[in-house]
Amino acid sequence: LKRGVLDKIANATTATFYYKIARKLNGRKIKVEEGTRTVRILPQDMIVWVMKDPKGAAIYDLSKMLGAWITPNDSKGRLDKIRGQAKNFHPEGVLEGDQGNTELEQKTKQVKALYDYLNSKSGISYVNQPFSYDFGVGGQRVLTPERVLSSKGGNCIDLVILFSSLMEGLGINPLILIMPNHAFLGWGYKHKTTEMGFLECTCLGSIN
Repeated sequence: LKRGVLDKIANATTATFYYKIARKLNGRKIKVEEGTRTVRILPQDMIVWVMKDPKGAAIYDLSKMLGAWITPNDSKGRLDKIRGQAKNFHPEGVLEGDQGNTELEQKTKQVKALYDYLNSKSGISYVNQPFSYDFGVGGQRVLTPERVLSSKGGNCIDLVILFSSLMEGLGINPLILIMPNHAFLGWGYKHKTTEMGFLECTCLGSIN
């Protein structure tokens, strides 16, 4: 595909795909097949939650692909700036990630510092964004952290991805907890809820 083509696609669309298949025989290229197909393209920021095997009965849960949206760094350095400023909201004035601090309480204080900074300084708040069914495929657009910072809004998934990116940049492993039609943030020991912390990210901008 031509570089940059997919970046410009904002809505589901169809396109004509030309292909040519050849193989080598005695040093010569021999054409096997050539033709065109109509393909359906979704925007690159849209996640498809579930996909059915086109040749069988298997159902694939694609929710784990959300990890692809977690980006600890951005081209403009906004996430680094947030982490740098958020340290002023920490009782000890530092955000050191997991380095020397494996206790849940220490991680929670750092996540709270990120929240308090964003809640008071960023202007970001919850904006609903419903599921879409382009081409009959149940999916949802997921904003990158850069887009959330620019638009000053996001839904539950968008805000969880923002926090996850900020945490991963500190060296704290984020946990994305998914429920029917909702997602929220977690951290700590993922196999034991009593050793985990949780955040309802949609409270950002409305609850101190």
